[in-house]
Amino acid sequence: MADIYVDGELATGNNDGTSWADAFRTEAAIQGGFDGLVAGETAHCTRTLTLTSPLDIDQHSGADGNPIRVIGYNYNGGSPVIDATRFVLDADHAAAHAISADGVDHWVWENVEFKKATADNAYAASSCRYWIFHRCLSRDTQAAGGGNGWGGAGANWRGASWLLCEARDNDGMGFDRAYDGAAFIGCLARGNASYGFRLNAACTAALCIAHANGHANFYNYAGNVTYLFCVADGAGAFGGVRITAGPTLALGCRLTDNTSYGLDISTATVLDLWNCYLNNTTGTVNGGGSLAIHEDKGTETRITSGAEGYEDEADDEFNLRLGAAGWRTEVDFPDGVNFLRFARGLPTNVIPHLAKMGGKQ
Repeated sequence: MADIYVDGELATGNNDGTSWADAFRTEAAIQGGFDGLVAGETAHCTRTLTLTSPLDIDQHSGADGNPIRVIGYNYNGGSPVIDATRFVLDADHAAAHAISADGVDHWVWENVEFKKATADNAYAASSCRYWIFHRCLSRDTQAAGGGNGWGGAGANWRGASWLLCEARDNDGMGFDRAYDGAAFIGCLARGNASYGFRLNAACTAALCIAHANGHANFYNYAGNVTYLFCVADGAGAFGGVRITAGPTLALGCRLTDNTSYGLDISTATVLDLWNCYLNNTTGTVNGGGSLAIHEDKGTETRITSGAEGYEDEADDEFNLRLGAAGWRTEVDFPDGVNFLRFARGLPTNVIPHLAKMGGKQ
């Protein structure tokens, strides 16, 4: 196996890419080096590569447990080191994409920045499975139709993972086109003109923050999406989480200070809410279609704009009345008599603790 070394500081020469001293330095040589990578090999990369065309990732796949890796290092005048300074792929508002991936699997990108594409920064042209992006940033697309931080033509990021990544200030979405078990862990989407995260079939977002994106912060484009301890705030027209297909599970999430609803449901779906805090400008939940909401062990709650939703299930430890626009939040205890009432905006993650205190509250 032969790793390659890449220095984005463009220069002339015929380096063979076998060491930092002999790193590939021209755009054509760097493309050739990537074309030759096979399973188990690594591209060690430093500084900024300014692109005139996308870096094509279309020759070889890695393997399960033996991926092809791209690692960014900070150039410090000697041997580059890994720190918070990323290897940068700069499309410079000239190239359509920073990278264009086409039908290859098991690639890992660590500590890399993608920026200033005229379409999507990191683009999957056809099915790319089991990619991992770790500590990567995608920003500042500049596309007439709205370029995404991560995007693709169809459902092409399949089973991919984004770990501690950020997408910001893109003309389109931050993270788009994730399918088939894709996962977002500890990621941030902020200031994107469209959606922060657009999630599709069987995706999970955990410990993610979506802030001040132009449309919804999170968008369920297809069903079976799970949100675990996520934050969605400061969004535009479609609120904190927009759901057009379900079912959906939200556990321990904070959906606050969105311009519209915390949850905006446009079609029939099932939504499981466990200990979520919702407090938004228009209201808590907008049920545009038939909406079944399950909270703790209950049967269902139906909520529409401007109305209260109430779950009443006899064997529940407690029942929750979600405060939509103009309504308070109430908790009923098992005896059916005693209950708590709170103003809009109570962080409902305190409710289970209150319910377990016992006695009359």
